[in-house]
Amino acid sequence: MSVVEILKALLPDLESQQERDENYLATSEDDADLERRLHELDDRGRDVPAQAIALGLYER
Repeated sequence: MSVVEILKALLPDLESQQERDENYLATSEDDADLERRLHELDDRGRDVPAQAIALGLYER
């Protein structure tokens, strides 16, 4: 049994990031809201400088 399977068994209500993103997009009000949310998810993490990532100096 893998670690992921154990975690899923212990925490069945825990959603993956993909599931959370899909649910977030599914609750959009209209096309404009959906487009804004898509851009928001696409831009997530881009404000972290590349050097910080290389040095491990970013929030996890």
